[in-house]
Amino acid sequence: MEMFSNERKAEAWFAEQRWPGGVRCPRCAKQDVSRRINRKPMPYYCRRCRRYFSATSGTLFARTRIPLRKWLIAMYLMSVHSKGVSSVQMSKHLGISQPSAWFMMHRIRQMWNQAQIGRGTPGNGVPEVVECDETYIGGKIKNRPLHKRRYIGRGPVDKHPVIGMVYRRNGFVAAGPVHSTNRATLQRFVLSRTDPQTRVYTDEHPGYRRMPRYHRTVKHSTKQYVNGAVHTNSIEAFWAMLKRGYSTYHWWSGKHMHRYVDEFVGRNNLRLLDPIHQMSVMVMLSVGKRLTYDDLTK
Repeated sequence: MEMFSNERKAEAWFAEQRWPGGVRCPRCAKQDVSRRINRKPMPYYCRRCRRYFSATSGTLFARTRIPLRKWLIAMYLMSVHSKGVSSVQMSKHLGISQPSAWFMMHRIRQMWNQAQIGRGTPGNGVPEVVECDETYIGGKIKNRPLHKRRYIGRGPVDKHPVIGMVYRRNGFVAAGPVHSTNRATLQRFVLSRTDPQTRVYTDEHPGYRRMPRYHRTVKHSTKQYVNGAVHTNSIEAFWAMLKRGYSTYHWWSGKHMHRYVDEFVGRNNLRLLDPIHQMSVMVMLSVGKRLTYDDLTK
């Protein structure tokens, strides 16, 4: 709150994170830039493009009506709350409406897109080791109102399947919702995110059988959870955190499931950084992205 006590401080910090070597035009990437003393219509002017711009031009924050300091405070709150923050609570923290907080938080989740964060590369010729597993997200039928209960089966019926993997070398996670947990879907996910030399550890799910990778399993059906170096405890720990976060939000729609999963994946992959450095990375990840309200609600 002290760092971002006013809008000028927030803008100065944001510009420093986005352009550590000096202000650049977001269109031509040149430093032939002048500052507007009266800041009208925008704080910066590119002499080459002959266009005005601000620190947020070309980012997820572009043309927002919410003060930038409130955006940065929201980023901080979402970074330090490992189980997430509901849009109702965020609206109370920031003094904005719940729909505005909901839209703001989805745009912040867009920065945590796991494809942008990446998983790094193995080093010293040591093969990558990954743990892969799947889970189901959704509430129990017995906890729903009577008019919404549908007794159409047992187990994960009417829930959303999510598949994920943990890279043991650095603890990075890759995860996302899928339509089914059949063999083609599971193996496509694993093969697209691993190299031929990667060692894959899973449970005894039949969808992983005959996978063209070094593959070992543990048999949870017989109470076997560790077999030497073979286990799935790391990805199971991530699922535990994800499901605790589900209780924070109470409900995720299937339409936005991938956005909530991206939030927990992104927060996990940046967890070794302190909050201010996490926010700095998120500023860089916001460049070149765009998410409108129509994209979310159509």
